[in-house]
Formats: sequence, structure tokens, C-alpha cells
Amino acid sequence: MTETFGEDIWINRELRKPALRKVAALLEIVTSFLSQIERNEREAIKEMLSVPANTLEYPERKAEIYFIKSQIQENLAA
Repeated sequence: MTETFGEDIWINRELRKPALRKVAALLEIVTSFLSQIERNEREAIKEMLSVPANTLEYPERKAEIYFIKSQIQENLAA
């Protein structure tokens, strides 16, 4: 089971095979920013949740759960 929103996006992108460039374009961000989110070096924003859910074919609610979980982990680490 993945631990963070970024890891969940990376795993699901690898399974579904859309290119990093395609997902980044749908999110209207540069590929390096998406890559940093996947590596947990940057945080996603809530408005990004619907695009990965639709593109990677998994429920938006699952994306929300991982996003909130990542936010809590980040706050606890600070």
C-alpha cells in the first residue's frame, strides 16, 4: 500500500501507462513539478485531485484520501 499522494499517483501512472508529460499537461503544470510531487519533494494542491482520478481511472475519493493523508504526514513531520 502506498504511503503518500505522490506515490499513489506514480504507481497508478505506471500501471495505466499515460506519459508523465500527458498527466502534467492535463494538470497544467510542468513535468518536473509532477515528478517532484511523485517523489514527495513538492506538495500537490487539492484542485489537482480530479485530473489524476479521471486520467488514471481510479475514484476521486481515493485521491482525496491519499491527499489528506499526505497533508497530515507533512504537518506531523514539521
